[in-house]
Amino acid sequence: MKSWTIIRLPKKEGEKIHVRLSPSVFGFILLLIAVLTFFTSFLYTRQYIISTHLSELKQINRNLEYATGNGNINSAVANPVSEEDLRRLENQLRSEYESTIAVITSQLNELLEIETKARQATGLTPKYKTPAVESTPRKEGGKGGPAGTKVGADFQVSRNSVSVPTLLHSSNRLSADLILQEIALRKIGLQDLLKGVEAQNVKIERTPNSWPLAKRMGKLMSSFGYRRDPFTRRIRHHDGLDISAPYGTQVISAGKGTVTFAGHESDYGKMVVIDHGDGMQTAYAHLSQISVTVGQKVEKGQVIGAVGSTGRSTGPHLHFEVRIGKQPINPLKYLSR
Repeated sequence: MKSWTIIRLPKKEGEKIHVRLSPSVFGFILLLIAVLTFFTSFLYTRQYIISTHLSELKQINRNLEYATGNGNINSAVANPVSEEDLRRLENQLRSEYESTIAVITSQLNELLEIETKARQATGLTPKYKTPAVESTPRKEGGKGGPAGTKVGADFQVSRNSVSVPTLLHSSNRLSADLILQEIALRKIGLQDLLKGVEAQNVKIERTPNSWPLAKRMGKLMSSFGYRRDPFTRRIRHHDGLDISAPYGTQVISAGKGTVTFAGHESDYGKMVVIDHGDGMQTAYAHLSQISVTVGQKVEKGQVIGAVGSTGRSTGPHLHFEVRIGKQPINPLKYLSR
């Protein structure tokens, strides 16, 4: 019968140790080693599986905490949220979200109505056209687009781990984008309207529609058009208005502008000419005094001189003209008293 012999050789010289093993004992030792190796591998694999599941459970807990708004991990583990609870929460959040969007769209529509009325009042038309935001849900239409990317691994851990806010954000993305777009358009529209109103106000300020004498003094003695010349008694065209007033009465600018002439001009005597833009000018003649200089900016109602009788005049009065492209027009089209 065969046997196995194990010889132990000591480091120093001495007696050798002989251990003789029978085949059955040697086989038992090999079997024991194999069993220990198997159990070691089993325990290691089991530990790895448990660790993996633990990571998955932690991910599920984090998703549940996000869905329920609960920051306590122990509470989430002790009281897990069911799928039915998640669906109920989703419906509640969806309802609140849609209610908020309805309120926002209603306010945007009211803002559009205000802007429309303001434009009707000012006569300023928008530079763009855009419909109002719909306050009611739209019917589903065609859908398409690229295939997109696959859902990430952290989204596939569990059916219950899907984030409710993410679902709401995805299902209402178009409505939210439409509202943001409408807000941007309303902002542009109101800025455009504001610029238009400012430009219109500047134009109004430049329009020579203010009575050219302080405290609305004076009496209209001669109108625009043909009349009998007070010196020659011949019929001649009168290019402005003659407004009689006491000597020294303050003469004011009928509109905002820039002084282009301030001095003596033949039959007009002492005269001031103001440019109001867009080819429109006003002239103030027969003055006794000039209070402005060429190039000076003047506001509507600002004093520019005083009534006199210089030049070709029969007495103290203001000769007032309105010119467009150097062509005289009737000042009464603009003046209000």
